[in-house]
Amino acid sequence: MKRIRVVFKTVSVSVTLFILAMVFPHFQAAAADLLVPNYSFEFGLSSWTQKYGSGGISVSSDEAFTESNSLKIVDGNSSGPYGIESDYMPATAGTTYVTFARAYIKSGSADLYLRFWNSSKTYLSTTYVSKSTPVDEWTYLKASGEAPAGTAYVTALLYSSGANVGTVYWDDVFITKSLMKVGTQVTSASIHSAIFGKDGSNNDVIYAVVDGATGVNARLAVINVNNLVATTYTLPGAGGGWAITRATDGKIYVGTYNGGKLFQYTPGASSVVDLGQAGGQSFLWSVAPGASGSVYMGSFPNAKLMKYTPGSGFSQLGPSPLVTGESYVRSVAYDPTNNNVFAGIGAHAHLIKYNVATGIRTNVLPSSYMSEEFVNNLDIEGGKLFARLLPSFKTIVFDLTGGSVTQEAEIDRVTSNIMSKAQGGISYFSKDNVLYTYDYASKTTTSLGVPFPNTHDFGFIQLADQTNYPGVTLMGIANKMGNISVTKYNFQTGLNTSNYVTGIPESPSTLQNIVKSPDNKIYTSGFLTGGTGIYTSMRSDQIDIERGIGQAEGMTTLNGKIYYGVYPSAEIFEQDPSLPWSMGTSPVKLFDLEGDDQDRPVSLISANEKLFIGTVPLYGKLGGALTIYDPSTGVHTVKRNLVNNQSIISLAYKDGYIYGGSSISGGLGIAPSETSAKLLKYNVALGTSTTISLPVSGLAAITSMMVGPDNNIWMMAEGYLFIYNPSTGTFVYNSNLFPSVSYAPSASSTVIADATLILGKDGYVYGVIKGTYFFKIHPTTKVVTTIESTANGKVRLIEDEFRNLYYIGGTDIFRYAF
Repeated sequence: MKRIRVVFKTVSVSVTLFILAMVFPHFQAAAADLLVPNYSFEFGLSSWTQKYGSGGISVSSDEAFTESNSLKIVDGNSSGPYGIESDYMPATAGTTYVTFARAYIKSGSADLYLRFWNSSKTYLSTTYVSKSTPVDEWTYLKASGEAPAGTAYVTALLYSSGANVGTVYWDDVFITKSLMKVGTQVTSASIHSAIFGKDGSNNDVIYAVVDGATGVNARLAVINVNNLVATTYTLPGAGGGWAITRATDGKIYVGTYNGGKLFQYTPGASSVVDLGQAGGQSFLWSVAPGASGSVYMGSFPNAKLMKYTPGSGFSQLGPSPLVTGESYVRSVAYDPTNNNVFAGIGAHAHLIKYNVATGIRTNVLPSSYMSEEFVNNLDIEGGKLFARLLPSFKTIVFDLTGGSVTQEAEIDRVTSNIMSKAQGGISYFSKDNVLYTYDYASKTTTSLGVPFPNTHDFGFIQLADQTNYPGVTLMGIANKMGNISVTKYNFQTGLNTSNYVTGIPESPSTLQNIVKSPDNKIYTSGFLTGGTGIYTSMRSDQIDIERGIGQAEGMTTLNGKIYYGVYPSAEIFEQDPSLPWSMGTSPVKLFDLEGDDQDRPVSLISANEKLFIGTVPLYGKLGGALTIYDPSTGVHTVKRNLVNNQSIISLAYKDGYIYGGSSISGGLGIAPSETSAKLLKYNVALGTSTTISLPVSGLAAITSMMVGPDNNIWMMAEGYLFIYNPSTGTFVYNSNLFPSVSYAPSASSTVIADATLILGKDGYVYGVIKGTYFFKIHPTTKVVTTIESTANGKVRLIEDEFRNLYYIGGTDIFRYAF
């Protein structure tokens, strides 16, 4: 029987003296499924007991659905039954259970029983199903029932009735609660900020902020630079942190998101100090040291520039927002010589110089860079201000002499978050995972040809191991394969190594998307740092985690392949699940849509042998796109702004037309210009489109779209269900099923996903909405039945091979078997 396994792929780099040491700490999830022991009979009849008949039951390799073996029942007796039963599984009275089993019927019939027992293992009740067709191929049986009062155990019985004569092979026996949490699918120990510093004994350490997730607190890690062993401290209420700095008094400050809290850590202390929410903000993007132990901060959503002074608390510098119409202060840096704070703005790039003494603020970003989205990172080294821009990754070098801000160089591409400290007139940085230098005198860059990750910080460290790392070694810290890696480059020997940090257990990742693969497994994508979970239905002891694909906003399948729409840059990947996972081969990146100003591929569907992609634009921009990709030619066509200044966030296909639901939102950082979402109707053959107004005006987004049981187009717009008849071109149904669902998008709060609708095997339309409601709609009366209403972040809805339904709830997936 397989165990939970986390699969990592080694990245090999062919460079002299480069060593990659793979040590993988990993999260061990508790199996949430009811795991029937020896469910596929790979261990003979272990954990199964013959209850009926004598002989006639054996393990066979003649037919098998999973792995090598199946159970064979040969019933040649028309006057007596044969039956074999699973081990007793714990069960709870009042809960509905479902059992599934695969059967290969050669002749006769196959019977599957679900049986309930009390704590003394005395039989209570049963439910069963019988099947005699199809023959000579694999099928499955399903039986379900509610556990009666007094239930303590449940079993599955594979049975041939007394009157039956025939031969049946059985494989893959499952038992599940009707509605249950399957559990965690993706785990990681990832960071988005780090800084080199000293511990309480003045030893060199690295401070890093380890991501949390839904219901999981972020952690501050203190990493020993010599053995790379970490100690962690919880950051209560924080989902993660992109901001960390060391103040002039040596204290460490961490800016976090979800609650916008600032935390303070004194090296050597046993816990952090929660300083509270800064300025009513939800996200502290940046923090930098000021004078006398103070720190400066930049925030979202109100683009505030703030200061924290020990003993005095928080204060605001300048107006809110610092630049009218903007939402982000993404970066801050303080120039103590001239008493200026610099603030990097987005989603329309500005670089603000704020004089602390006078309060005068000036935009010093040259006009040639105003088309950028963000001044994403600021760093003052060697009397120079380095401003890294996104999305171009250009870094501008400014001279700060005398308080002026004079551009003196441009570095074409910097992919590390920061420049190193100046050493001998040189700073180091990463460019696409290779180490470079910037020479202050010549204003030029040089590649050292040394592999070095896109690091969060650099340190010049004298390591304890002076044999292998004599003198000073350059170190950097970065994410790699879902964990934290530290790279070393020794200046004297050229030794270049990369090792994983230990002592930081992986934690569950919030899930972003879910799809059923062509091989009937359930694929999920992790939020922010990505990671792909691969789950075998009904077996939570069989979950693989693959690395390399980032946050998938949309996922679908076509012709045996899985397609991923990944944020940022609207990257489209293709993966063949029949091949081993290998980045660059399977999955392979097909293209991206950054050049078309698109960022989030939130809706992917396949139809007519093509892939259709609905997208949300880049930060600070309006106008999404519909993209059509033809795998047979490798050509993609982008149809931009088919709904004026609106994103395309839901798609359905019927009879040669793509139907798209729009959102008035664009990328974060810009307010909508329109007031009502539209229905898009796109003629695939002609490439022409029309937009159709909804019966109710003022609705901000159509978040779900499907072909309904009546062959009309069903859609959810806020809480409304609309049904559109393509033949007549009219809306034939209009009702506000969920009056509590309403949207008010703004520059800092966009609406790009919410509801999902799917046609169930029983003819009902099932859905999730508002992160809370899991429901079904009667196909004719439209009566809504709420199945579950816990506010646990419900999004997405798919079917597995048994047509059970799965949805995402935070870090977990949930299954509804019926």
